[in-house]
Amino acid sequence: MDMQAKQLTKLCLGILRHPFYTTLAFGSYSKTGMPDLAASVRRGADWLLKAQENAPDGQGYSRRYSLITGWDRCYIETTGYIVPTLLNVSQYLGATQYRESAIRAANWLLTVQTAEGAFTDIDAYTPQVFDTGQVLLGFNRMFRDTRDERFLSALIKAGRWLTDVQEVDGSWVRFAYNNRPHAYYSRVAAALIEAGQIAGIEEYVAAGTRNLEWVAAQRQANGYFRFSEFKPGEDAILHTIVYVLEGFSMAFDLTAGRRWADMLIDGAEVLARLSNEDGFLYSQYDPEWGTTNMEYCVTGLAQYAGICFDVANIVGDVGFRDRGSRIVENLCRWQQDKGRDITGTLQSSVPLWGYYGGMEFFNWNIKFFLDAVLKNLGAPVK
Repeated sequence: MDMQAKQLTKLCLGILRHPFYTTLAFGSYSKTGMPDLAASVRRGADWLLKAQENAPDGQGYSRRYSLITGWDRCYIETTGYIVPTLLNVSQYLGATQYRESAIRAANWLLTVQTAEGAFTDIDAYTPQVFDTGQVLLGFNRMFRDTRDERFLSALIKAGRWLTDVQEVDGSWVRFAYNNRPHAYYSRVAAALIEAGQIAGIEEYVAAGTRNLEWVAAQRQANGYFRFSEFKPGEDAILHTIVYVLEGFSMAFDLTAGRRWADMLIDGAEVLARLSNEDGFLYSQYDPEWGTTNMEYCVTGLAQYAGICFDVANIVGDVGFRDRGSRIVENLCRWQQDKGRDITGTLQSSVPLWGYYGGMEFFNWNIKFFLDAVLKNLGAPVK
């Protein structure tokens, strides 16, 4: 079955199984006017609480709400990086329920760490470098906020495992997705640097830096990073393209290393030149920056808005701030505002049945959306 047929099948199944929610999702495109950003933050955070409440197997956040299959299991990877987001939301809104949710999620993550220190995917339950790095982000923040020694012990174990399985060149291949290196593991590198700073373990900082150097070496003359895609033969999705730059942004925040800021700024400028007349980027690009999928990856757009704010803060560029604000405002208009299971969330693709997460509402769509909206509001995002 070719891709278009698969997407059409998903659309038909969604209409048959959840006609009301599917209709509501389509209706989100028609909203106009200036959104209330603080209200959007609250709706999005409330949906994450709903994702936690409806997860059938723990206190993590359900991977997705699907218009075909409903609520999914707790997703270890994204639960890890949702933790800092909800702590930021709690601080901004002055609402303790979001902090309490993050603490429950972090405590649950402690129970699913392997004896070696890794975290697994939730399909084959195989230890994964990326998943471990994203949980590490949550433990780093949780320890900084609570000083709970359990999180310090857990982050040290996770950091040890990551350094032990790293390749000599700084990449990760063993326990990497599809058993190949990925440029977007720059986010793992940043998490490892932070863990090293917290625990006073220079080896972790050095390992994270080696990976960032490896990622930087993958940059082509046109600004595209090799190994940005999930698997060979697939064009990179905006989600992972921006992941690469997020790793550099976090590394700059942690180290003030100008090299990482330059990689971020250059990458953001390349993407800005690719934007369409609405300031949006499309869902997929080939290594020559040819557009191969003119849908929108909503997650990637939220992430792109976030790095626009990061660049604006570094270089004082009003144009990047305006670009990020325009994207945020459009995403707020797309945010669902009706339906018990979907109020507050964002679909994964536009159109609803698109290639990336068609007919699904991923929890990480909202994580990156909340990060971007908070940055737009000038709130501290740690």
